[in-house]
Amino acid sequence: MADTILFPEAFRKRMQVQLQSNWTSFDEAHQQPAPTSIRLNPFKKNKQDLVKIPWTSFGFYHETRPSFTFDPHFHAGAYYVQEASSMFFGTGLKAKRRFIAAATSPRFVCGSRRKINTSA
Repeated sequence: MADTILFPEAFRKRMQVQLQSNWTSFDEAHQQPAPTSIRLNPFKKNKQDLVKIPWTSFGFYHETRPSFTFDPHFHAGAYYVQEASSMFFGTGLKAKRRFIAAATSPRFVCGSRRKINTSA
């Protein structure tokens, strides 16, 4: 198990106020080792026995964090390290949903400067 993470006192107090009863779960979650996830290259042969990430076809979890610098498959491009949550975006594209960037102003149609009537 990794070393215990000690949050700075000011951060700990602020988060305890904001999270209230969820503070304990937040603190415990940060004491666990971070999962390691990879994305397989579909154009390369790969025979790894890994736990699949449910929302993507090519994403997998490693049980432990391997030393990638010594892995010839990594250097050959068979896979690369990618956080599992960042693989979720492709799920929506596959389902042909429309995504609007969070930074896009709701007063404009995505990709144009035409204003939307917001007085309704």
